[in-house]
Amino acid sequence: MSDTPARVGIVVPTLGQRPSWLRDNLESLTRQGLPVDILVVSRTPIGTLLDRFVAEVQQEVCETPGLSAALQHGLSRLRNEYVSWLGDDDLLAPGSLKTALAALDRNPSAPFVYGRTRYINEQGDTIGLTRPTSLAARYARYGKDFIPQPGSLLRRSALQTVGDIDVSLRNAMDLDLLLRLQRVGKPVYVPVELSAYRLHPSSITMTKGNLDEGELVRRRHAGTLASRTYRLWRPLSRTIDKWVDRSFRYGPAPKPAPWRPGGRPYTLSSDA
Repeated sequence: MSDTPARVGIVVPTLGQRPSWLRDNLESLTRQGLPVDILVVSRTPIGTLLDRFVAEVQQEVCETPGLSAALQHGLSRLRNEYVSWLGDDDLLAPGSLKTALAALDRNPSAPFVYGRTRYINEQGDTIGLTRPTSLAARYARYGKDFIPQPGSLLRRSALQTVGDIDVSLRNAMDLDLLLRLQRVGKPVYVPVELSAYRLHPSSITMTKGNLDEGELVRRRHAGTLASRTYRLWRPLSRTIDKWVDRSFRYGPAPKPAPWRPGGRPYTLSSDA
């Protein structure tokens, strides 16, 4: 990281096992049209994968296993005004950071901003487009987390207020953090496509199954009355979860804006 950090810093956790996706990820970050400090965090050095981005990307090694540990390792090293992370299989839409940054500048009390996210498959084809609205932030305490973490941007001062990522959580650390951030202010929603989230067999969404920690985190953040009556109202919110999730994944979605015609979403690459 430079002596004078950019306003935005992004952590990219990776195992280095998906080089083409990682390169697309970094390309989507480096083509945002504004300075970004990018910190790739991995278990072992992966320098050769980063050769194309050597002037724009720094690397840190975190030997502690687990995504949460990698995220905390990276975020603790960023000194930027605004921070976030982006999985190595995900992408930022063109102009995403400018949109998110402007929203937080207009709302100085907001702890974070989020927007719409495109679901894509392994090949980059569109599955659907989330349109979570501002209700997603309020609903997250009572039902499924519909706040897209990819494309979100956090105010570092708010992050310092609520504390570190809970490294004991394996797949709901983002939900826990975003709920804690809502204690210090109201988040901002922008009705703009900010990112692409890739669904594939090894993604957290597809692998957590019965180990989903969302229920644990929701109960942790529920108020006293909501916690006591959890078993009464949770079946209803699960039904809501199902239909809202279906509308996100299978609702109509416009074509993505690639960096050039024929490229996969948000990238110059047209290779499979």
